[in-house]
Amino acid sequence: MPALEAARGTIVNISSVAGLAGTSFRTTYSASKFAIAGFSKSLRTEVKMKGVKVLMVYPGYVQTGVSKNALIGNKD
Repeated sequence: MPALEAARGTIVNISSVAGLAGTSFRTTYSASKFAIAGFSKSLRTEVKMKGVKVLMVYPGYVQTGVSKNALIGNKD
């Protein structure tokens, strides 16, 4: 943090569009993304007076194999 303050740097947190609006059947995923947003908003107020910025990036949905890979070994 001292180096960020000295450089008046920027912290960039990457979440997901699911952190802006919950999605069906992705409750825990959405909750974790909302948590990142809440953390970033709180952190922003803590470091603003020290000249440090906090930005959030909310990428949209990207087709990946994460759902398929998460189900490996899950018989349910």
